[in-house]
Amino acid sequence: MGLAFGTYDVFNPYNLNDPFAQADCESNLSERSTLYTYCRYQEVGHFTEPLNSFLGLGVRLHFFRSIRTR
Repeated sequence: MGLAFGTYDVFNPYNLNDPFAQADCESNLSERSTLYTYCRYQEVGHFTEPLNSFLGLGVRLHFFRSIRTR
């Protein structure tokens, strides 16, 4: 599980006065797939005043096997 707080996303540059908080989680479904989710909450200068929030859900497919060394 990961937690992030900031004002900039690679795809969505946010106003410095409107930061966001995000929680994310990944879970392996199988050797070749991973389920990932995240919830982002963006505020309008105050944490109690929401600007927007959204939930992302996806499946990551692994086409190549990872090489494990011993």
